[in-house]
Amino acid sequence: MLYDPATLASLVRELALRSNRVLKDPNARSVDLLNLSRRIAELRRQLRNTSFHDLSLWTDRLEERVDAALIAECQRVHSRVA
Repeated sequence: MLYDPATLASLVRELALRSNRVLKDPNARSVDLLNLSRRIAELRRQLRNTSFHDLSLWTDRLEERVDAALIAECQRVHSRVA
């Protein structure tokens, strides 16, 4: 189910704001990053087979940034345990 344009715009704004906050937070926890990743995946599913190419590219880049932050967080946790 694809959202109507107003709902989609609202979801994108919310995701952008949340992403910005979490990715800039040096103390972001893995759970915050995983929740963000889930939201991105949901939006990507909604954009599949649509004409929103620029938005799809944005979600691709955002997903890469979140994945990188999650890997860095896992490495920090591992280094504290080791």
